[in-house]
Amino acid sequence: MITSINKQELIDIIDNSLSRLLKNSKTDNGTSKLEKPIGVKEVVAILRLSKASIYRLCGNLEIPHFKRGNRLYFYESKIIDWINNGRKLTKEEIDQLSENYK
Repeated sequence: MITSINKQELIDIIDNSLSRLLKNSKTDNGTSKLEKPIGVKEVVAILRLSKASIYRLCGNLEIPHFKRGNRLYFYESKIIDWINNGRKLTKEEIDQLSENYK
């Protein structure tokens, strides 16, 4: 079928379609529908902490987790986000932010 859509309109249509697709692939809590929960052993490997430390963090509600029965579950993406949220800015980044603020 031949249409009178120009190149920019086609790009916009594709961009909107991809945005909707990516938006629909997320659940309410922001994790991908395809992401499977991981257990304490996997979190121990990611964070390089002991199991006891992971349980303590969960007990103090310091780390994002889910609990079903006596089992703890995590999403790797949420653990990575949690790590990144604790990141401290470097002196150069702080200086840059202060320059942008002026």
